[in-house]
Amino acid sequence: MAQICIIGTEGAGKTVFISVFATRHQEMTPGFPWMAYKNRETARYVAQNWSILADQQDWPPSTPAGTLPSLEWELHTPDGVEHTMKVQDAPGQDIRAIFDSPPEDLNEKQTELLRTIRESDILLFLINPGEAIRAATAIERADVEIPIAMALRNVLERNTRAAILLSLHDQLLPYFDSIGVPRSDPLEAIRACLPTVYGIIRNAGDRLKAFYVASIAETVPFVDNQGNARSRPKAQFESEGLAELMIWLTMSLQDIRNDEINAEREKNAKEQSAQAEKLNAAKKKRNWWTGFALLGLFLTSLFIGTGIVDANTPTHKNVSVNKRGYRPIPQEYWKCEIKQGDVGVADDIVFFNTSQYHFEKPYIDVSFRGKQFRREYGGTLSAGYYVTWEKTYNFSWGEKDARINAYCIMDYAETESQPLTSDEKFRLQATNQTIATLISLVIAAVGAAIVFDCWNKHIKKNQKIPPPLPRSIPLPRQ
Repeated sequence: MAQICIIGTEGAGKTVFISVFATRHQEMTPGFPWMAYKNRETARYVAQNWSILADQQDWPPSTPAGTLPSLEWELHTPDGVEHTMKVQDAPGQDIRAIFDSPPEDLNEKQTELLRTIRESDILLFLINPGEAIRAATAIERADVEIPIAMALRNVLERNTRAAILLSLHDQLLPYFDSIGVPRSDPLEAIRACLPTVYGIIRNAGDRLKAFYVASIAETVPFVDNQGNARSRPKAQFESEGLAELMIWLTMSLQDIRNDEINAEREKNAKEQSAQAEKLNAAKKKRNWWTGFALLGLFLTSLFIGTGIVDANTPTHKNVSVNKRGYRPIPQEYWKCEIKQGDVGVADDIVFFNTSQYHFEKPYIDVSFRGKQFRREYGGTLSAGYYVTWEKTYNFSWGEKDARINAYCIMDYAETESQPLTSDEKFRLQATNQTIATLISLVIAAVGAAIVFDCWNKHIKKNQKIPPPLPRSIPLPRQ
């Protein structure tokens, strides 16, 4: 946000210019610059003067030097930025004093004027060239010109933009015509009546411009109550030079905005360059320390993984071995019946097969009341045959504790634990070591990814800088 200051000497037409300029640009229209009152005093001041000019077709009363109220606006440019515009009443002796006297010698009004000028980004200097034209001596002309020149030099030293507004030029047209000054060239008018100011303008380039402004471009003559011939504003009067001034003002504000953006870019570039150097140095340290950390992480993971693998590596293997010997006969292949002899006494135990199965040297074990009895058959019992063992066991029929199991010689497979061979141990350890190495590499890679991701997020932090603003400015209404 830029600050604009409007100052003017006595008799320069500040009251009329301010009232007309603000009223012409108070309507908010998209794409056009407009002015908004910043306080009630400003709105009342402009409305009162405009009513006198437009409705009563008369001139508002002049404001005595040093009594101009505090007038402030917000100037809204098409780029959506708000700028502060202030008006300062500045008698010539005050302007000369603020640049020609020590700060401690300035009064309160002069100190406020100096602060406003120094804080401004754009200075609009409203002057009446008639004062210089009417000066009878070189000293009187210097009194008019020197304060203006001193203010402009101070402004330009701070790289501030400024504009000279030649007011009341319509009343001086006969004089300018008589000395050959073109009506469309305000620089030539300044050259004719303010040569020192002209030299400053020529050397300032685009930062200092001159404009003709006629807030009331059309007047009509009349005779007042005292019989004096005067002129007053024409009904629905037009203005001249205000549109051109607003165009320059808007473009200057955008130039200031671009300068601020570029300055911010340069500042950020320097900060980023310094930060990049620090980051590069930090990267080198980071790479070394990260490398050591990753190596340590890898070796630690490898050591731990190897220990875990070695601790869980088997030293024996289970092997299926084919054997032949006595084994229990599955229940579905044999059946035992206890035949009852005398009452309560079992005489015979019958053992026979129930399927196509051969029993080699079968035998049975009988368990009864803590006693065991074995009955053997020396040959091979073929399928469909049975054998009867006769024996009195003296147990009641159906006693629950009588238990009979059958066995025979058969082929069977049995799992045995055998120690690993040296080749098997080597292959198993190599496989486990490979797995431990891969796990260690994965852990190290994940750690590296986390470290580098954190650093990259830190490195990629940057400030967003808005792009330069466009220079295409809509033409304000007159």
